[in-house]
Amino acid sequence: MLRPDPLRLKGKIVIVGIGNTLRGDDGAGPELIKSLKFKVKSLERNSQLCLIDVGAVPENFLQKIVGHKPDVILLVDAVNLGKPAGSVEIIEAENLKEESFSTHNASLKLTIEYLKKETKANIFLLGIQPKNIGFGKRMSPEVKKSINSIVTNVRTISGGVPCYRRAGTVSEGRARRNESADFLAGEIKRAAEEDSPNI
Repeated sequence: MLRPDPLRLKGKIVIVGIGNTLRGDDGAGPELIKSLKFKVKSLERNSQLCLIDVGAVPENFLQKIVGHKPDVILLVDAVNLGKPAGSVEIIEAENLKEESFSTHNASLKLTIEYLKKETKANIFLLGIQPKNIGFGKRMSPEVKKSINSIVTNVRTISGGVPCYRRAGTVSEGRARRNESADFLAGEIKRAAEEDSPNI
């Protein structure tokens, strides 16, 4: 398990869900984004966080991602980790292997290269081991469980990720939003590490 330096998980965070929801576990990325938006409402009210579902074509959303001027980009995708279905790893972009890895390897590689050049952000891949990626297949119970575990952990601590619109001053509000975004990034990382099988 590669563990990113916590100091690199700070600032404005964009979480990008990648995958085809018509191909079972390949839709893990979009499903996580959908679940976070639906079950953790406070995330969408935090200006330091952005959740984007790009489907199977991340290259079509590059300008939108860049436009948010992120400090951290967390790409969520179905990845062949060589581990049991539902296993989760967070991997730094520069540590991704050249061989086939993500189920969208070519577009993911180009996406990462472009985003690194245009944003200078710290980029990480949250990979979820798929079980079924055949067309028309349903998401496996193992992958659903991992997604639900991450969402449950984030929802549990979401009281620490408020909007802070009523802060006393603009600077105080900005500082608190920064703290809450950093806190959320740490909790997603911790949830992935603790709740994934056989990590």
